[in-house]
Amino acid sequence: MKKIICYAIIAFFALSACDDFLDIKPKGVVVPSTLGDFEYLLSEPYVFSRTSNMSAYMTDEITLPDENRGDVRLVGISAIRAYDFEPLFFELDETDSDWENAYKTIYTCNTILSGIDKAENSPGIDRNRIRGEALAHRAFTYLQLVNAYAKHYHPATADTDMGVPMPIKPDINALLPRSSVKEVYGLIESDLLEAAELLPDKGKYNYKPTKSAAYGILARVYLYKADYPNARTYAQKALDANSYLYDYNHDTAWIDPKAKHRGLKNFPNVANDIKDIILYKYQNKAGAYAFTFFMSPELEALYVPGDLRFTLGTTQEDWYGASLKGTGILSSNVFVGNYEYGGIQTNEMYLIRAEANVREGKITDALSDLNAIRVKRFTPETYTDLKASSKEEALQLVLRERRLELAFTGLRLADIKRLNQEGHNIVIKHGKVTLTADDNRLVMPIANKVLARNPNIKQNPR
Repeated sequence: MKKIICYAIIAFFALSACDDFLDIKPKGVVVPSTLGDFEYLLSEPYVFSRTSNMSAYMTDEITLPDENRGDVRLVGISAIRAYDFEPLFFELDETDSDWENAYKTIYTCNTILSGIDKAENSPGIDRNRIRGEALAHRAFTYLQLVNAYAKHYHPATADTDMGVPMPIKPDINALLPRSSVKEVYGLIESDLLEAAELLPDKGKYNYKPTKSAAYGILARVYLYKADYPNARTYAQKALDANSYLYDYNHDTAWIDPKAKHRGLKNFPNVANDIKDIILYKYQNKAGAYAFTFFMSPELEALYVPGDLRFTLGTTQEDWYGASLKGTGILSSNVFVGNYEYGGIQTNEMYLIRAEANVREGKITDALSDLNAIRVKRFTPETYTDLKASSKEEALQLVLRERRLELAFTGLRLADIKRLNQEGHNIVIKHGKVTLTADDNRLVMPIANKVLARNPNIKQNPR
């Protein structure tokens, strides 16, 4: 307990204007010096498992009725500002918790990476694993940051597009400017490739990275870079370790169909027991969007009769039986209930492999992956295999399934940005605000509090 408290103090220094604890050892604070110390630093799931949240309010997945705008008790006023694409989401004295928590995680990873080589041995703790976990967490966090606060990766402009500040040492006094998108992606890739060599094949807890977790993040990285051969390769590596998909016909059923808030039976309610999770991360959104935001009619229209993802993940009534003003998003642990999940799961790997295959003309392989998912998402009497007669038709099927299967998992905004680069012209309509494909507001603004603390950081154009 004493060490945990001390490490909490050290983490506080990461966000405070005080002396670098690596140079000046504060009185009463334990500086990590053994492998056991570094293990403690990595064993806090609420630090390393939390991922970004605000971008979930910036997509075409949700809608906000005008009459719900005054009810911000659970979602917070910043969520409404994000939905409205206002110039700033936070006032000068308000904290962007996505940014702050991400850099807290990065600071802790940098602390580990800077000291792990000289750390004293501790019984039963592997030095390589500790280093690999820190590298994987740092890479995942930078990927979240650069896709929220920067333009999407484009090979022609990535070396000049502003990314995010990229500290690689635990120096709280450094006032770094924004590195380029290309530089950030370069660090992410090198961290993950090294991590994959160091991490074990299996782990005790799914919030701790393994080889397959590093492979899964790499698959996402390469998809975002439009490097489809590598995206397929690493999605395959991740699936070689875990290819499990839940069958919604057999693995899920309501405890009480008339009271969906009681949840599902036959489905794990502990994250570590959920079989399709490769790396557990969570989004810190209000439960069920607090029934303030609802599923957008555009997204709802894509679901067809018999699709259990819609049946199990939505409701027309709130927790007390009152009728909702739209289609509510449930916390049911499956489908859109997975909006709390923000990490790496097997279904994403199937979809990355499918997209990589179809973009290289391997239509049969791509459809095979789609149908492997869909057969476990539809009732038997309504299921039919997807078929396509052309590459373009197959790609549209892949992208539609990706949107349905991965709804509310925090991936949609990056998909909108990358697909708009290709000319898909996805338009977002939130009330009176309409964003076209090249709108600067698809990139999150940096909080004034961050800019005031570091004048070397430039704001994103709005």
